[in-house]
Amino acid sequence: MTGAIFSADSHVNEPVDLWLKAMGPTFGDRTPRLVDEFRGEKGRFFFTGLRVMKLADDEDELRRMGLALDVAYEPAARLAFQRQAGVDCEIIYPTFGLHQLIGPDRAAMRTACAIYNDWAVEFCSHDRERLVPVATVPVDDVGWAVAEMERCRKAGHWGAMVSLQPPAGLPPYRDPLYAPIWTAAERLRMPLTLHLATGRRKTPIQAAVDGTSDGMAGIYMSTRTEIMDVLADDFIWGGILDRHPALDIICSEFEISWLPFFCAKMDEMQFGMGHRLKLPKIARKASDYALERIWHVLINDRFGAETVKIVGAQRILWGSDFPHVRSIGLNARRYVDTLLGALDPATRSQVVAANCAALLGRAH
Repeated sequence: MTGAIFSADSHVNEPVDLWLKAMGPTFGDRTPRLVDEFRGEKGRFFFTGLRVMKLADDEDELRRMGLALDVAYEPAARLAFQRQAGVDCEIIYPTFGLHQLIGPDRAAMRTACAIYNDWAVEFCSHDRERLVPVATVPVDDVGWAVAEMERCRKAGHWGAMVSLQPPAGLPPYRDPLYAPIWTAAERLRMPLTLHLATGRRKTPIQAAVDGTSDGMAGIYMSTRTEIMDVLADDFIWGGILDRHPALDIICSEFEISWLPFFCAKMDEMQFGMGHRLKLPKIARKASDYALERIWHVLINDRFGAETVKIVGAQRILWGSDFPHVRSIGLNARRYVDTLLGALDPATRSQVVAANCAALLGRAH
């Protein structure tokens, strides 16, 4: 492929001592930190505030790509990787920080997220054209969330990531409680990301930590379909998108081949089943919200190209997921050619560059 490549979903592996250094002894064992033993197994494990991750698993991914570990947390190494891989820009999300959005100790997690936000904006400041930071913003304290969005926008963050669903025990997003967050996102022009593994459903990582193996396939699928419930109940039928017409929502890492099914069933609910379901009135055709108001990131969707032909390319973004398990290494151009080879060059360029550039407010 010739032309620019923008990754709308990339990650950093944060320094393992980031939170312990900044938080000190205040939160004790609730502090995200490196531990050298878990359930009797010696090694390098990271406690995120919610889950325990075996670092060797993530580090081995980079080694298999022939890359040094510092490409995940050193700006100079990351920028060198980008140039070698032919990637022009990456929107940056955390790794450990994903789990802090819904960790059980809410005060500790708000502190941890603010620490990550400061680190991420410094990381990305080394080249803001190539590295675009997204803040992590817990929603359990709405006043705090709005203040953190304002602080982060001023510091240089482009967008904010909120949890896929509010933490357990809190009302759903369609509740008026969260309206100040949506209003702030519009006012600050900060797109809000709903990211895989930040919801209420147990992820495979969490299930493995809990010692769960039975039903793992269902757990894996459940985390990937949770987005449908949230979009349908909260952002579409819950009226958030009607009440906040300038709000940008990004669904990241859920892939896109579920969209035709989702759109068909949304319209079926609205027109074919509306008299039975007693759904709230909405201003537009239900599927229009999914295809015209919400952005969707594909990573390695086997049916991605075919889905683009069905739903259109206008709201589809490509992300490398680097440096995670599904990510590409130095073969980005060859990879997107293979993944999206069934699309004409102009549409392929729209998905891998132009849409993301437009979302970032850049000319392409």
